[in-house]
Amino acid sequence: MECTFTSNDEYVLSGSECGDIAIYPVNLDGDSSNDDNTSNEATILKRHKGPTTSVAACPQTKRPWLIVSASYDGTAVAWASQAQYDCCLLD
Repeated sequence: MECTFTSNDEYVLSGSECGDIAIYPVNLDGDSSNDDNTSNEATILKRHKGPTTSVAACPQTKRPWLIVSASYDGTAVAWASQAQYDCCLLD
């Protein structure tokens, strides 16, 4: 399974054998406490029916939310937040 960082280094993306994509926040300050009420749990994206073996993030720092995944089920999926996409239409 591949994994990669988003272009802003805030998240790690990982494929999985069950077909999901896990998005983990990166703790850059080394503090494992959770004083600011942010979650350290992964966000899970579900679309593939076979193992997700490849993930890639857009290299542009303005678009860290744009990712692509590919699976043994023969599909590739482009993932984007609609709110982020709407903000960048004029870029």
